[in-house]
Formats: sequence, C-alpha cells, structure tokens
Amino acid sequence: MAGVPGAIDKVTIRAAGEPAEYTTIGGKTPVGLCGTGVIEVMYELLKNGIVDETGLMDDEYEDDGFPLYEGIVFTDQDIREVQLAKSAIRAGIETLLISYGVSYEEIGHLYLAGGFGQKINLEKAAGIGLLPKELLPVTEAVGNSSLAGAIMLAKDPSLSGRFEQVASETKEVSLSESREFNELYMEHMFFPEEF
Repeated sequence: MAGVPGAIDKVTIRAAGEPAEYTTIGGKTPVGLCGTGVIEVMYELLKNGIVDETGLMDDEYEDDGFPLYEGIVFTDQDIREVQLAKSAIRAGIETLLISYGVSYEEIGHLYLAGGFGQKINLEKAAGIGLLPKELLPVTEAVGNSSLAGAIMLAKDPSLSGRFEQVASETKEVSLSESREFNELYMEHMFFPEEF
C-alpha cells in the first residue's frame, strides 16, 4: 500500500518464532505494508534465516506466511514480487554503469527520489541486494525531487538553462533491448547470503 497512516514502515524480528516488532506511519493501527516496510520485512526474514537466499521460506511459514499483525502476513508470493522488483532495480543500476563505462568508485552521488526513497533504510535495501553496498556512502534519499525542482524553477526562472542542459545531456538506455540487463536480472534474482 502507499505510505499512508497505518502502513507498517519499520520492522524488527529479534528471533525466529518471536513476533515481529514494527512501527506504522503516524503511529496508527496497522492496515498494511508500504514499500519501505516490505524492504524491512524482507531484510529481517533473511537476517533471521526465515527465508534463504533463493527466496524459500521456512516450512513453519510456508502455508500461511509470516504474521506481522492480525490479517497482515508476508507470504511466498510477496517474496517473489520482492525478488522480481529488486532484481530489476539492481540490474538497471548495473546496466547503466556498464552503458556509461563507469565503476562504483566513479559515482559521486546516487539520489533516490519519490515516496519510496523518502524513508527507505539504505542499509536494509543493500542488505537484500536492491542497492549495491559499494554505493551506500554516496546514496541519498531526496523525496519528491520533481516537485522540488519545479518549485526551484518557479522561484528562480534563471535556472531554466541548467534544466535544459541536463535534459540535453541525458541519454536513454533501453533496458528491454539490453543483453547485459537480461543477464544481470537473472543474476540478481537471488538474495545475498551474508548478513
């Protein structure tokens, strides 16, 4: 669900067999999981050995999922969806690096924009393989950057030249036509083994 009041956004699992601890947006009664909550649950399940690197959940939770709150469970299907999304994002990042011929060390800044990037726990995102650990020191969550840019331009029209320059220097990379992306997508389907 969206990051609205009642969405579970932070999760800690102390040990397998114990209930999860969580917080919700606005401190409201849990009504579902937002994107950052999904990353948190996935990381905690992996860290506690409840899910293995292939995405297989322990037998204890295989049928009914891992309970978070009454009526809110994390299932095998949720794990598969996380695998598909995180693999696509990670493969996309690495395909861009290959396309531009740069290494992790040459990246000065990685900005995560939008609602998803606003409250994300970067260490947990890297822990599940969504982001490269090598880029954590230069990664910053910036929230709604398109709105912030529009506000900047409205306040200072002289910035329009800078905006146009960035747009003119941007190159599109078609992931659907990239052999590297397809190979990396399969490679990053697994979760990291170390926690």
